[in-house]
This record gives sequence, structure tokens and C-alpha cells, in this order.
Amino acid sequence: MSLQDDIHQKILYVIKQILLLLFFASGNIYAQESCLIKKMMENCILQTKLTQYYDSSYVKLDYPMGDVDIERGVCTDVIIRAFRAVDKDLQKEIHEDMKANFSQYPNNWAF
Repeated sequence: MSLQDDIHQKILYVIKQILLLLFFASGNIYAQESCLIKKMMENCILQTKLTQYYDSSYVKLDYPMGDVDIERGVCTDVIIRAFRAVDKDLQKEIHEDMKANFSQYPNNWAF
């Protein structure tokens, strides 16, 4: 197995774990929500084929809806793209939550 295949497998594993967590945390899922989750999962799998290079370098992004080249990124980029496939901008949601509730986040940033 090549390094690239290994990276794809690791990204896919993380994606599956996150989506399973979302699925079970949501409890009683209605048909429409099931369809959204299915679309997100399909997009996650598609992302593992499109994102060919693990690249953790810092890039200043546009906001909202900023992204790096589709062929590059890390697992969070793949997850954010999967949410966007169902019209949810996770990047924006997290940014707005952190802006409104930063004191509630752990104070262990390595900046």
C-alpha cells in the first residue's frame, strides 16, 4: 500500500467515525435527515478520491466558504466539504460559535 493509499484509508476511517457519531447522537432520525446523512457519507467517500495530497500547511482562506484546492487538504477539509454538500457550512458554524463562546473553549491553544 502506498503512502497516499494509507492517507486515504486514515481519512476515510476518521470520516466514518465522525458520521457514525453524528448518526447515533441524533437519536430518532427522520427520512429527510437520513437522506442528508447518506448524501454526506457519499460525499465523504468521493472526497477521499479527490483529495490526493495531505497538506497541513497554513493557507489564508476566504470567509465564508473558503477552501484550499480540492486535491489538497487534511481530514477537516474533507469533513467541511462533505457538510457543504448538504448546504451546511461547518467552517462558518464553528467560527461563529467560537466567536460567541470563546471563553467556553479549552484554554490550551499552542499559538
